[in-house]
Amino acid sequence: MKVLVTGATGFFGSHIVRILAARGLRPIALHRAGSNLDRLKRLAAGADSFRRAVADIRIAGDIARVLDDIRPDAVVHAAAYGVDYREQDLEEAVATNVTATGRLVAAARRSGVRRFLHVGTCFEYGNHDGPLGEASALRPNSLYGSTKAGGSLLALALAGAGPGDLDLCVVRPFGMYGPLEGGHKFVPQVLAAARRGMPMECSPGGQERDYSYVGDIAEACGRLLTLDRFPAGQAVNLASGRTITMRRLAETAAAVAGSSGGFLNWGAHPYRPGETMRIEADTAKARSLLGDLPGTSLADGLRETLAWEDMHFA
Repeated sequence: MKVLVTGATGFFGSHIVRILAARGLRPIALHRAGSNLDRLKRLAAGADSFRRAVADIRIAGDIARVLDDIRPDAVVHAAAYGVDYREQDLEEAVATNVTATGRLVAAARRSGVRRFLHVGTCFEYGNHDGPLGEASALRPNSLYGSTKAGGSLLALALAGAGPGDLDLCVVRPFGMYGPLEGGHKFVPQVLAAARRGMPMECSPGGQERDYSYVGDIAEACGRLLTLDRFPAGQAVNLASGRTITMRRLAETAAAVAGSSGGFLNWGAHPYRPGETMRIEADTAKARSLLGDLPGTSLADGLRETLAWEDMHFA
């Protein structure tokens, strides 16, 4: 199966390329001209493990050209704007997460793509009490979550639901960590501070989140993409199904890095206004489709992250 992966130089996209290549598929890593290829080169090493293609999905002509040239059997759409919370440009968020997504789905349908995995986000759900299932109302409360929700709904609508239409599934990953995550994210910040013995100012740390090792979520995507009974027209949560406080997450990361965690200054910052205190995933649908989900333990995933980065940055 030839699979076009958008956002292939990003944290999750690069791990998708790595997993698809390891599963014997033929990923084509799509990226913009001038993109930093460091993650791809490190994670998916080997000249024969994947191909690359250059295009800007925000440009309609680029989308059509790439699909005509490559003729992929499937698409994994992992490109997004706003994963980094510092990205708050409204026009860019709409152009990337909504308009480009709609164009890509429509073009994929026209070109005969058989399967399309659209990577959404748990932030499409917004604030709810209790576990978040795929039937939970979408009530996003951020620019990123709102535009991603718009893109997911548009993708499902444009794919169609009749014979000959594009088989499209929306996956909604929850929290992820792992090798080569952006340095602005929480786990890399903790590991860096632990290594350097530098103080790190934190909120009280009582927020509960569902965190998974990125390789587990990428593996679930690979398995989902190749299912005999692909869940077309549906959304699927991808997560561990277990919550952990941010405090425990940080203290576990510090311990793996060989620190007592004394550098973590809990309560130095208040919770953000409107802070969502609990994000819990209902993973029943994913388990019904895939059986047992990959489940790297937190300590093992953090050790693997640290060891991998020690090996590649020594």
